[in-house]
Amino acid sequence: PVMFSPPGELAPRRSTTSPSPPKALLEEVEQLLAGAYDWHWDSFKLIKVTQGRPMSTMAYYLFHSTGLISQFHLNGQVLARFLRRVEEGYKANPYHNAIHATDVVQTFHAILHRSGMVPHYAGGLTPMAAYLSA
Repeated sequence: PVMFSPPGELAPRRSTTSPSPPKALLEEVEQLLAGAYDWHWDSFKLIKVTQGRPMSTMAYYLFHSTGLISQFHLNGQVLARFLRRVEEGYKANPYHNAIHATDVVQTFHAILHRSGMVPHYAGGLTPMAAYLSA
């Protein structure tokens, strides 16, 4: 698995000690993420299966599944590291924390897509701005 580099380093580091997640766990994560379009999505379930990384996992999934990575020629590894660093910056706060950020990102996504704003009224820049601002 790719780990984050120390500040200032752009190249990803590879961990030789971390085993790959079990297939059943990956399937559970994929199943939860596939529900990102639903109004009644539960961010607390994602916390458990992502080992406490719900926001970066959800945001990366949305960037990937909506085609923003390819549309804007984003480097997936750099995006993943950026999202993890943002997530790590959340403090132990009872409300404005990474769990809340996950919920806001997912809700933005559901509103933009279920309302038809994307793709009928807004292009790729709108969801990217919404995901990053959440």
